[in-house]
Amino acid sequence: RRLIRLQLVQAGFFDQRAAAIFFGARIAAAIVMGIGTFLALPVLRPEMTSANLWLATIGLAILGYFAPSFYIKRRIAQRVDQHRMGFPDFMDLMVVCAEAGLSMEAAIDRIARELVEGYPSLAENLYMVSLEIRAGKSFTEALERMGERLGIEEASMLAALLQQSAELGTSLSQSLRVYSDEMRKKRTSR
Repeated sequence: RRLIRLQLVQAGFFDQRAAAIFFGARIAAAIVMGIGTFLALPVLRPEMTSANLWLATIGLAILGYFAPSFYIKRRIAQRVDQHRMGFPDFMDLMVVCAEAGLSMEAAIDRIARELVEGYPSLAENLYMVSLEIRAGKSFTEALERMGERLGIEEASMLAALLQQSAELGTSLSQSLRVYSDEMRKKRTSR
């Protein structure tokens, strides 16, 4: 159940009812595909035997059951590509904000507003980070949750980088700059 919920969040379905709707869509698609096949095939192929009709009906009902899963996986893949493309820009803006003296919370707010046009899904997730921080979560924990939602390892690594930077007392802007350069190189090589 948690895996389905995570996949739905990664696909951009944040509503609490998304899992129930997903399972309802699976059942509905199976029923519609099964009944549609059972009713349409005798008209389209009158020479079809009863056994073949039942096999086709069951086969397409099973396909209908799994169709929402295929859709979710495809949508996750598209969003992950968008997140990977936008993450270096996010990191560049983080560097600029850190060097300008903005707090990380203010930087996240500012960057979310800047990325809305080019990377709406990434901006939406950044806005969620901002809301989680306001609700009392630590910055690192909010970034870790963002990494889960985005489905890319770069975001999870950013949370670990910021945690280590705070623990070791190293320069945050320097750490962000090095990580930003690495992300840009990854995007170029990809």
